[in-house]
Parts: sequence; C-alpha cells; structure tokens
Amino acid sequence: TVAAEMTAQEQRISQVEWLHSKGGFFSEKLGFQPPDSDSPAGGIFALQDLKKGEKIMVIPQDCQFGQWSGKEYSMCSTARRLVDAYKAGEEVSDFWPYIKYVFEVFPHEMIPTAWSEEGIELVMNIMGVGGLEPQEFGKGSYAEQCTTNEEDREEILEAALRIVDARGWLATLVPVLDMANHANGYMHNMEQANDSRTHSDIEVVTLRDVKAGEEMFLSYNECHDYTCYGIAHTYTTPFLFADYGFIERMSGTQRWPFATSEDEEDTLLIELSLASDQEASGSSDSEDSPLHLKWLTENPDDEQIEWLQVQLGRLKGIEEWVKYTAAELEEEHEAQVALEFHRSYVTAMEMAIGWADGTPPEQLCSVNQ
Repeated sequence: TVAAEMTAQEQRISQVEWLHSKGGFFSEKLGFQPPDSDSPAGGIFALQDLKKGEKIMVIPQDCQFGQWSGKEYSMCSTARRLVDAYKAGEEVSDFWPYIKYVFEVFPHEMIPTAWSEEGIELVMNIMGVGGLEPQEFGKGSYAEQCTTNEEDREEILEAALRIVDARGWLATLVPVLDMANHANGYMHNMEQANDSRTHSDIEVVTLRDVKAGEEMFLSYNECHDYTCYGIAHTYTTPFLFADYGFIERMSGTQRWPFATSEDEEDTLLIELSLASDQEASGSSDSEDSPLHLKWLTENPDDEQIEWLQVQLGRLKGIEEWVKYTAAELEEEHEAQVALEFHRSYVTAMEMAIGWADGTPPEQLCSVNQ
C-alpha cells in the first residue's frame, strides 16, 4: 500500500521532530495553530505563556542549510543545492523533512518573482515612473541572477531561488525558525540571542512576556544580528513587499519612504502604527483602530507636501482602474495584494499630509479607510 501524503501541519511537526533528532531544540510551549488548519502560510504560536528572555529554539549549525563549507556560497548555489537535495529524495537527503516542505507546501509561487506579467505591470503602474518605491518589482529570477546558460533554466531552479529569497538568511536557510512570520513593533516578540559572527548555533529567546495564543514574530529588518544593522530605515515596507509579496501588518509598524526628489537627503520617512494600546490588548488590525504617525526624518517643507499631494491625487485618480485591472488578473492572490498595496500607499500619503506639521489631525485615519 502507498503511504498517505502528509498534511502541511504534519510536515511542520515532522520538521520539529527532525530538529530534535539533530540535537536542536523547539520548546514544547510552541506549536502551530489552529491545530485543524492546513494552510500553507504557516506561522509559529505560543501554546503556553512565555516569560521574557525564555529560550524557545536552538538551531544547530548542522541544521542550517547552505552554510559555507569552503566552496561557493551564494543564494544561487544554495538554490542549486536545494534542487539537488530534492531530486536525491528521502533516502539520500539529510534535510528531507525540510526540503519536502519548502518545495511541496510553502507557497513560493506567491513570491513576486513568480507573479504574472499582468500582475507585475499593475504594481509598476501603481508606483508610477520615477514616483513611489519600489521602482523594481518582480525582478531577480534564477535566469536573471544565476546563469547565462539557456539549458540551466529549469522551473525547479526558479522555485528554489524563490525559496531562498523568501526564507533565507542571506544565503543560509534556517529550518523551523523560518516558519515564523515577520512583524515589528510590539508584535516582534522573539529574536536570536546571539550574533552569527561569534556563535554558529542560533539560539532564539522571547523579547517580552508572551501570552498563550499569540503568534510568534521575527523581524526581517530589525533582527539582533550584525546582518540587520542599519537597515531598519532603508529596508522598509515597500521593499519588503517587493521581496516577499506581503504588506507589513499595521498592528506592528509600517515604514514608508517618499523620495520627493533625486537627492536622497530629500527623502521623507514615516512610521505608522495603531494608536491603540497594543501592549495591553495584543489586538490585531481593526478597521476602527486609529493610526499614529511618527516622522523619522524632518517634517516636510511646502515643496515636499506638494509632491505628496500630487502623488496622492495620482493614486486616487487610478483607483477604479486598479480595481478593474486587479479583477482581470488570473491569480487571486496577486489581485488581493496589489489592491492592498494601493490602499496602503493612499493611507500612508493621507497620514503624511495630515501630520505634516507633526501634530495629529482631528480625525485619524483608520486601517482600512
């Protein structure tokens, strides 16, 4: 008889068992919820209350895929190694539970480099020529980055590079830990406790007290490793969207840059977050929750305000076209995310104009306004 295929949830649990067999650690207070969910999106949750500073994971060096071993070390080489391991199969690959999961469960086809030409064009039109960030979207395929050989362009190699792009820490994949989703602000509740320059094993601890039922979040641009130093204000919401295909949660924080001229010194940067007491409620996004804006640069001058107004007018002027074009896309996830990207930029622009002098307007924007 043929063994039944494992569900996505069973494959996640299989990875934890594999990690333990290799000397790693995954706290019994963590798990994947809801238990009956078989969504490919994943996510790690607290099953029990956790104390600040509590050790919840250890990923030994031997469990990290793609570590440099005296040979080529790049995202392209890690992608090729992934494909080799997948083709080798369970009997040969020492990382099989992980390899099987990332190819067969993880929705790598949702990464922007896999988007349709129509979806990419829609996003590019939302940004406008020389207008909003990111000015590149859907770039970085295996064919573009890793090879000039026409015969070395299998679709599985494209999938592998998307996996490394989406789940990798530089060119290294960190099984189990890479099932954690991203958020900043109060929602960022776990992080590595050591620096990769001095520690080969990755130890993960909680950053604050965590209540049972909370999702555990890492930060992709505020991690506590040297590789994240200095990128919190440059690797912002639009650029995360270009790499991963999601818009940051407003219940954490969003950061939006506005390049009001070709001079980088004229770039404005705002941080948006819910104005409600997240520490008390731990609540998620709500359409009735007001937003708070913090200027991370100097407040805009009159010319910059005019630039914001022109861009906001452009975005509002194409709103119906964006909705119509999104409805015509074959991939539903592309349509949903493109619409969210447009709405989020409109909200960010409105907030920036409303808070231009640094004081809140009488009526705060709400998340889904």
